[in-house]
Amino acid sequence: VSEGSSDADAVTVTGQAGFTPTGPVHFYVCPLASSPCTSTSVGVTNLGTATLTPSSASVDVATATSASFSAPTTGTYCFLGIYAGNPHYSVSSDGSTPDECFTVGNSVL
Repeated sequence: VSEGSSDADAVTVTGQAGFTPTGPVHFYVCPLASSPCTSTSVGVTNLGTATLTPSSASVDVATATSASFSAPTTGTYCFLGIYAGNPHYSVSSDGSTPDECFTVGNSVL
């Protein structure tokens, strides 16, 4: 990602047959120095919550996308998504995996 550009995180929650995942997903982003990324990490940015939206292709799948994030400086950042769960599904998160991280570099003019 070029400096000055923004990025967002997206989650897909796949449930059991016949039970659509519902509820909020809370999103955060941490600088790589805060590894693993947690909601209380030093330098964490709280991106707020998004509500899962059921998939039109499958009743068992729902998705949510975070607010956009523009990094204040170059470096590596990692997203964290925490699914609050519902009566059928437990709380879960996806932070600090390599595919949740991105590098912000200098923009080339």
